[in-house]
Amino acid sequence: MTIALTTWIAAGAIAGAVALAGVQTVRLANERTAHATSKQEFADARTESARLTAQAETEQREKFERRIKGKDDAINQAQKLADGLRLAADRAKRADSKLRQSTAELVARAREACGRSGTGSASATADDPIGVLADVSGRIDERAGVLAEYADRARVAGQTCERQYDSLNK
Repeated sequence: MTIALTTWIAAGAIAGAVALAGVQTVRLANERTAHATSKQEFADARTESARLTAQAETEQREKFERRIKGKDDAINQAQKLADGLRLAADRAKRADSKLRQSTAELVARAREACGRSGTGSASATADDPIGVLADVSGRIDERAGVLAEYADRARVAGQTCERQYDSLNK
């Protein structure tokens, strides 16, 4: 009983096909495992990316809120300081008014004592050293008040600017 050559060839072809199918099955299983691993790694990377994005957004939001709070605090401090300066300026104006009134009374008394009246020619004030002194003192005081108000506003604005800048750079 001899087996024909064609039978051997057919058996070899079937064995080769079975072996090839086995290799392909193993290869396909390995590719599926590699694909599943890649999908899991990609999902993990997306999850980590989403977490990092959320963390960065939270940090940026907190930084923005700190800056806004710092700016608002600087504005509130400036407003309180300006209010205090306004009160001080009002007190100074009241004191100035009282001082001017006292000076006017003293000038009137001095003129009476010197025998001069307050109603005279237009050059009477120029001839009156007390009147000139009172007038010059009043003008100096008035100008000093204007300059003080300007200096106070400039100082408050500068300090507010510095505080806002500092709050932005924290």
